Amino acid sequence: MRKYAFRSAAARAERASQRKQRAGTVLFTAALLVTATGCQTTQGGGGLLKDTFASDDPCANNARNIGLIAGTLIGGIVGHKIDKRAGTLIGAAAGGLIGGTIGHDMDRRRCELATIARNNRLDLVVQNIAASQVAATPESSAQARDNTEAVGMSVTVIDRGEQFTSGAARPTAAGIKAFGEMADAYGRIEAGQTAGESRKRRDAMRILLVGHTDDTGSSAGNAELSEARAREVARIFESKGFSSAQIFYQGAGETLPIADNKDDAGRAKNRRVEIIDLSDDAALAAYLANRRPNMAFYRPADAPAGSAAVAHAPAASDKPVPPSTSARPASGPVPKSQGRSTSSPPPAAPTAPAVASSARAITADAAPVAKPAAVTSQRGPVLNFGGSPVTNQAMQVDIGGMKKAASPLSLISSAYANDTAPLGSCLQDRPRVANGVKSLSTQQLASLRTSDYLPGVYDSSWTAFVNGHLVALNNVAVLRDGGSPARKPDLLIYQDYKGDAKAKADFRANPDVNTYQGDKALLYRVFVGGPVQCMDIVIPKDAPRAAPQSNLIYVRAGDYYQVAFAPTLAK
Repeated sequence: MRKYAFRSAAARAERASQRKQRAGTVLFTAALLVTATGCQTTQGGGGLLKDTFASDDPCANNARNIGLIAGTLIGGIVGHKIDKRAGTLIGAAAGGLIGGTIGHDMDRRRCELATIARNNRLDLVVQNIAASQVAATPESSAQARDNTEAVGMSVTVIDRGEQFTSGAARPTAAGIKAFGEMADAYGRIEAGQTAGESRKRRDAMRILLVGHTDDTGSSAGNAELSEARAREVARIFESKGFSSAQIFYQGAGETLPIADNKDDAGRAKNRRVEIIDLSDDAALAAYLANRRPNMAFYRPADAPAGSAAVAHAPAASDKPVPPSTSARPASGPVPKSQGRSTSSPPPAAPTAPAVASSARAITADAAPVAKPAAVTSQRGPVLNFGGSPVTNQAMQVDIGGMKKAASPLSLISSAYANDTAPLGSCLQDRPRVANGVKSLSTQQLASLRTSDYLPGVYDSSWTAFVNGHLVALNNVAVLRDGGSPARKPDLLIYQDYKGDAKAKADFRANPDVNTYQGDKALLYRVFVGGPVQCMDIVIPKDAPRAAPQSNLIYVRAGDYYQVAFAPTLAK
C-alpha cells in the first residue's frame, strides 16, 4: 500500500513538473521572439523594447512583433485549456503565426503608405488600432479578443489645400492620384498569400472614410462638406475593387479635433480625411462605440448657447406628455422600421459624438457668463420659471470620469485616467454637429434596434413641471455608438399646465443637442433660444429614469436665470 502511494505521489510530481515546463516553454518562446525581432531594429536609438514594439520607423515591424507575442501567449493559453499536454505548444505556434500574419500585413501597408506620402507630399499620420480600444461592446466581447490584438489602422491625411480646394467636395487631380494609390495599397496581395486568401482577408475588412473640419463657420455646413469629401474618397476606394457594402463614410465636421482650434496651426491639422480599416463588422462597431473626441480642443462658445434662431417646426405631436402618460420604454419591442440584421452596418449617429470627460467646477480663469443681449423679438411666450439670477457662473454639471483607451502600441494596457476638461454649463457651449456613418452601398444611415440605444433614451419622453409650466421632450434618443444623439428631440412647453390632455403647446421646437457621456451619468444638453435659453439634463447611469440634478436657464428681466429641475422618464 505504501509503495502504491509513493508511486502516485511521484506521478503527480512528474505531471506538475511537466506543466511547469510547458508554461516555461510558452514564456521562453515569447521572450525569444522579443529578442529575435528586436535585434533587427536596435540601431537608431530608443531602446530595445521601443524599437521592437513602438519604433518611429514607418517600415519597422511593430505590429508583426506585437501580433507574434500576443498571438503566442493567447494561443498557448487556449491550447493549454484544450489539451494540457500538446495543446500549449501547438496553440502557441498557431497563435503566433496568425498574430504575426495580421501584424505583418499592417506593417507592410504602413511602409507603403509612407512611400506614397513622400511621393505625393502628403502630411500623413498613421496609428494602429488595438483591441484594447474596441473591446467594450457585446459584439466585440463575444469574439473573445485579447486586449492587445491589432484589429485595424487609422490613416489621417492632413489637408493643406492640395487634396481639396477650399469649399470643394471633389478632390483635386493630385488628391485623386494620392487617394487612389492609397486604395491600391489596401488591396495589395500580401507576399506568401494566394489570391484567394488575399481576397478573403480583404472582403472581411471594413473601411470607414471620415471627413473632418476645423470649428470655423457653420457647424452643420462643416458636417455636410466633410461628409461630401469622405463620400468622394469612398468612391475612389470602390473604383479600386472594394465592394461598396464594406465601405462606410461619415462627415464628422468639427466634432473630433486632433489639435487645439484656438490657433491657426491647430485648425489646419483638424482639416483632414481619415481612412480607418477594421478587421470585421464587430471591430468596426466596437471602434465606433468607444470613439471619443478630445474636449480640451473645443473652443468655448463665442455667444451664449441657444442665442441663434431655432427653426420653429411643429413637433410630432402637440399633445402634452405629463408624467403619467405612456411612452415607449427603453426595453420595448423593436419597431419594424428600426429592425437591423446582424449583417447591417454599425449604428450611426447624425449629430455630435459624446465626450469622455469628467466635469468639475469651472476654474477661475474661465470666462464668466455675460449678460444676454437685448431681446428684440422673443419667440414664444415670455415665461417665469422661477429660480435665481446667474451670478458670474452657471451651475456646473457632474457626470463623472471616463476611462481612456490604452496606447495602440502597448502590450500592457496603460493606466486609466480621467479627462478633467470642464463641461461647464450650456451657456458656455454651442451645438456641434456631425453627420452619421453611412454605407456607401445604400447611401443611408444604418437602421437601429432597441439594444443600439442607451437605457432610458430610446425615443423616450421626459417631462418636468417648472414653476407650474410643463416642459416635455419627446423622441429623446441616444445611441450606444459613442453615446451620440440619434436625432433632434421635440420640445413642447405648456404655460401654466392644468392637466388638460387636449391642450396645445404654447411653444414648440426641434432644438440642437450635444451629449457627453461620463462613468456616472449622461449629459443631454439642449440648445433652445426661446422661452428657455438651454437645458442641462443629467441622466444617472445607475437610475436612468430620472434626472434630478438638471438645470434650466432662461432670460428674465435682462438677465440669465437658472433653476434646478428634475425631469423624469414618462411612464
